[in-house]
Amino acid sequence: MPASHVFALPDAMSFEAAAVFPTCWMTAAHALFDVGKLQAGETVLIHAAGSGVSTAGIQLACAAGARVLATAGSDDKCARAEQLGAAAAANNRTVDIAAWAREATGGAGVEMVFDHVGPSLWEASLFSLGVRGRLVNVGNTTGDSATIPSLGHLFHMRLQIVGSDPYRPEDPSRSPQGVFMAATMAACTTRGTAFTYEQMSTWLRDAGFTAIRLIEPIAAQQLFVATKGSYNGE
Repeated sequence: MPASHVFALPDAMSFEAAAVFPTCWMTAAHALFDVGKLQAGETVLIHAAGSGVSTAGIQLACAAGARVLATAGSDDKCARAEQLGAAAAANNRTVDIAAWAREATGGAGVEMVFDHVGPSLWEASLFSLGVRGRLVNVGNTTGDSATIPSLGHLFHMRLQIVGSDPYRPEDPSRSPQGVFMAATMAACTTRGTAFTYEQMSTWLRDAGFTAIRLIEPIAAQQLFVATKGSYNGE
């Protein structure tokens, strides 16, 4: 591993938190601030609030003085987003997100949409934006193909659609240490309860990102990686 990719672990960060920190927190920080240029006082719509990267994004945006609107696939995850600092949250399975976002901004629309969902919320994302709004895409968990529903809306509103590549250590604008100090590590909840392989699917449905500490060594042929699979709207 290149030395540029290695950083000292802060005293306040556990190894479990460090395991998920680059994927969640650095991805969110790079997309929101380096690519999306989010400013204090702006409103950002963050999708999939129950995910690790969006959990981090909510806290980072709030810490920077932005107003956060969040969406998620369940009422419980919407409630958790509000606990993390979102001004309001809506269930994307039951609410017209574009109409809700415009109502929440007095009809103006949001300045930025932070999206890693893709096609299933693409139209809602575009129509949630106000004049000169930025749609920052960092993923495609519901598919790799999306269409622009109205080119007229795109150019009349002067919208920007931009992709955010992964954070690179050589980017001087934002250090991992600085991102860590910006917010708490709520995306990584340490639990002391042991669970079995059969229980893993239940634990992976929790909000945030899941890091697993093995309590017994396993043989190489038994090694597995636990991740959240295809996006289910949460």
